[in-house]
Amino acid sequence: MSSLVAAVVLPTAEEIGAMSPADCEAIARSLDRERRKYEVAIATFVHRVAVSGAHLTDRHRSPKAWGKAACNWSGAEAGRFVKAGAMLARFESAADLAADGQLGVAQMHALAQVVANPRVQEHLADGEEFLVTSAVDLDFDDYVTALAQWERAADEDGAHDAHERAHRNRKASASIVGERFFLDACGGVAAGQHLSAILEAFAQSEWLADWEEGVAQHGERMCPGLMERTDAQRRFDALVAIFLEAADATGESTGSGFTVNLMVGLDAFQHHLCKALGGDAPPLEPNGPGSRCGTDDGVAVDLYDMLVAAAMGMFAGWCWTPTVSCSTWVANSACSRARCATRCS
Repeated sequence: MSSLVAAVVLPTAEEIGAMSPADCEAIARSLDRERRKYEVAIATFVHRVAVSGAHLTDRHRSPKAWGKAACNWSGAEAGRFVKAGAMLARFESAADLAADGQLGVAQMHALAQVVANPRVQEHLADGEEFLVTSAVDLDFDDYVTALAQWERAADEDGAHDAHERAHRNRKASASIVGERFFLDACGGVAAGQHLSAILEAFAQSEWLADWEEGVAQHGERMCPGLMERTDAQRRFDALVAIFLEAADATGESTGSGFTVNLMVGLDAFQHHLCKALGGDAPPLEPNGPGSRCGTDDGVAVDLYDMLVAAAMGMFAGWCWTPTVSCSTWVANSACSRARCATRCS
């Protein structure tokens, strides 16, 4: 490691300023590729220490404890290396990509976290190709979403328990500290997505109001930089507007009027509907495209929440797109086939 560090000669700030964007990015990618290789080497070494039992020589309880003592790692860091090493030992395809520097550090640790889930072990062999290739093909945020959806499908009971805990432990509080008002709330994803959609709609109204006022004041010179409020200020003002409108609402106008699209595979819908009705549903295939449920922007939603919403009549229609194996339920509005194809393609 010391020889490698000594061999690296970084350009000065002045030299970087004179570089083209392509040359600057090339240096960053080269450094990151080496970082990836060493991250993999450490994880693999920690795993081999665990397999050999070398950590027991100095009476360490676990490879994680050994790593903390040997390298002064934090507990979380040591735990990540232990999981990553075990994942690389299990997924040969991931180990090959990682050794060549093609598997990102963040992607490697995200995948290792999923592989460490004891309730998905029986599905890992069939899921390896999807889980590993997606780490290279997808952007990191999209990959994390894909991992979460796969894990929820493979660990059906665990996913439902997690959603149920989030709903059961829901809370909201309002407090004033000094000159500031704080609003804190947390709860389940199903309710949270509805709240988010409402907030975004009201925030957009505030943005349009600022823009119109700016055009009236600045004319053709108007640009977002001349707006009176920041995005954060508009979002708070949108929240105030939501509360005020709710306070003025009558019993006949309690509906939100906002649309939240839920995309769920037909296989998953039939599976959970059968279970909800007391039937003996066959196991759900987690590696199939029809096993997932979430919003159209990638947020996973508990399938039980989807069934409850459908049973209560919160969703007015659904459509089926065979080519992508998904169905779309649209809250408070009818679903058009053209819209669904656009969303799902």
